[in-house]
Amino acid sequence: MRHVERLVSIACDCGASGEAPIGALIECECGRSFTAEGPPAEHVAAIAALERRHLVLQIVSLVALIGLCALPLVVLDRSAALLVPVAAIAVWFATVRPHLQRRHRQAISALPDWLVAG
Repeated sequence: MRHVERLVSIACDCGASGEAPIGALIECECGRSFTAEGPPAEHVAAIAALERRHLVLQIVSLVALIGLCALPLVVLDRSAALLVPVAAIAVWFATVRPHLQRRHRQAISALPDWLVAG
């Protein structure tokens, strides 16, 4: 996974504004200096939990769908043993995954813009 440097918007009391990487020491035109801080740790943790939940839901739904489709193979006919998992994955990509993606986007859009930007 590649590291993406996140920028935060900064504004000085003198009216100057801009963007800087988190943790950078900023010196304003007016002479003030400060450190650019990122979002609070609890906000970062909330976003990480939301991302983990989304990933777990995707994995569980895929495994459950494959399991439900493969269950009749155990009881009835084993001749379609290769076709059923492929069909289950196709159904998951066509129906379940878009639904989960839509729910995830709605959850993300409910967060403040400054929290999820970048």
